[in-house]
Amino acid sequence: MASREHCATSNLLTSLISSNLFVTIRSSTVPSATIVSVTILVAFNSLSIATQAQETPFVEVSVEPREVLVGTPVTVQLALYVPTWFPSPPVFPSLELPNTITRRPANSSRPSSRTIGRKTWSGISRSYEIYPLIPGNFRLENENIKVKYADPGNPNLELLVQTEPVSFDAIVPEPASALTPYLAGTRVRVDRVIENAPIDGVKALTVGDTLTVSYRAEIDGLPALFLPELTEEVSVPGLSQYPGLAQLGEEGSLATRVETITYIFNAGGAYELPGLTLRWWNTDKLAIEETSLAPLPAHR
Repeated sequence: MASREHCATSNLLTSLISSNLFVTIRSSTVPSATIVSVTILVAFNSLSIATQAQETPFVEVSVEPREVLVGTPVTVQLALYVPTWFPSPPVFPSLELPNTITRRPANSSRPSSRTIGRKTWSGISRSYEIYPLIPGNFRLENENIKVKYADPGNPNLELLVQTEPVSFDAIVPEPASALTPYLAGTRVRVDRVIENAPIDGVKALTVGDTLTVSYRAEIDGLPALFLPELTEEVSVPGLSQYPGLAQLGEEGSLATRVETITYIFNAGGAYELPGLTLRWWNTDKLAIEETSLAPLPAHR
């Protein structure tokens, strides 16, 4: 009888231990048999908890550089990792901040992988370029990424992964602080194109003639939004002016602004069409420079 009880007890203990339960055994002897009392303390296996925590999707955030000139971009990268694979693309945040322009460069999303322990994790990186429009500190708070990842043998898992807050600073160099508006880049150019001018030039105009003048500015290093207005309407007796809408364009690092204005000469006389001057901070030479077009004389 005692042998059967010992056998049953041994089997029970083996089962409990294999189930990650803590077991305390106390024994006592009486004349007829040995009595084994078993105290069972149930607890989670700490190794299992650690494993589960390690296999939770996570995101790493990088900001480079941490300080930039106003109008030059900060690159923010979100690197998301899951322990299996992505059955569908994650939903990343827009990372829009007040007084900034946020853009996604070409090929802004890229697959990646990482070995953690002995396991290969799948990753997707998303890059952003954030252009501060004013000086100051800019802070990206906790942002959510909606992620769905595979759980082999079970339905896909879906959850929100939250980023850690990060910040960066935008400054204006002290010598350039007097520029209004602030304009900075490696190169600034301006030019002017005159349409439907008389064959003999703008000095051979007659009453009723029209001139269409296009002013163009281009800058290397800033978004087109930073280029200021190029023309202004001035009241000149005998001259009517009809400005068009500004056209902004960007190609690579080169930004352009084009403004067109049509002049109608209603009376005779001598006129001077306005010129153009842009003062800007040369980020290569670390100095203020000036680019200009002279006023354009026009006669009836």
